[in-house]
Amino acid sequence: MPNEQRNRPGGGVPQLLVTGRDIDPETGEIRPDDPDRPSLNQEVFDVDHNIWWLNLGAPDAAFCAQQRSANPQIWRAFHAQKLVEMVGQVRMREEIAGEGRDERPEVWARHKAMVEDFQIELMAQMWQALQPYIITGQGLQ
Repeated sequence: MPNEQRNRPGGGVPQLLVTGRDIDPETGEIRPDDPDRPSLNQEVFDVDHNIWWLNLGAPDAAFCAQQRSANPQIWRAFHAQKLVEMVGQVRMREEIAGEGRDERPEVWARHKAMVEDFQIELMAQMWQALQPYIITGQGLQ
């Protein structure tokens, strides 16, 4: 039976989809990995669908996905961390720009874009340096 009370754009239960595997509702095609986006990624048009993407092209996600067979706990911990981050973003967006709030949604969007730019700028270099530490416990100073 159809739901007569439609969700507002971005409403309902958020979903974490995986690039390279899941269908993008905007295009009807599998969303490709993108090494130039953070591992937890949400484009402007994803907001209406209330979805986030676990971007396997990001250096941290690619590293953890490569460990999946040999050490599935690394992958599961990473995936769980991204779920927690997604829920945190949902909560922050509601706190900053939810119904009845004084702030405009653009405030949250600007903040989120700044955080993502910072992640993109530093992520590749940091994950290259952190891989030996994660695998062997050596190399972190």
